[in-house]
Amino acid sequence: KEIKKPWHFLHMLFSLGDKHQGIIQTPASKTIQPGGSVTLNCTVKTGSCDGEHSVFWFRRGSRQGFLHTHRDQCKPSSPSPSCVYHLQKTNLSSVDTGTYYCAVASCGEILFGNGTELMISDEVKDQEAQIRILVWLSIIRVGILLFFLTISFFFVVVKTSDAWK
Repeated sequence: KEIKKPWHFLHMLFSLGDKHQGIIQTPASKTIQPGGSVTLNCTVKTGSCDGEHSVFWFRRGSRQGFLHTHRDQCKPSSPSPSCVYHLQKTNLSSVDTGTYYCAVASCGEILFGNGTELMISDEVKDQEAQIRILVWLSIIRVGILLFFLTISFFFVVVKTSDAWK
């Protein structure tokens, strides 16, 4: 059968039909100390579509790319029909910072999670230090501006008072 509309295939591939209810990724964000570990979760609400899932984990950040793939037979748990997939990251360092996404291919669809933002605590401290420096530079800049405005105002007042004499 010939596909007459080229976007029809993409629509079928990426549709969010009623077979799946969606994907929930937890946690939404996480801050970890260097050397720590984290487990990222990808919950697939299966709806009427259970069976084999291909699960892909990838990261957007300084070092992007696929991290892990696996195939699994989804056996929905009760009371809500869903399957949970995990990505365990250990011995974390600053290179692990980024947003992690899961994508699940099943029943002719590919569903993407909203992502989990992972930050390493050293980077949080660096950002706080940068913000402190920017605040101090802004305060200094305002002080210098006020100093020059005061001097300019003083010269205008002196010049004006000399003109009245």
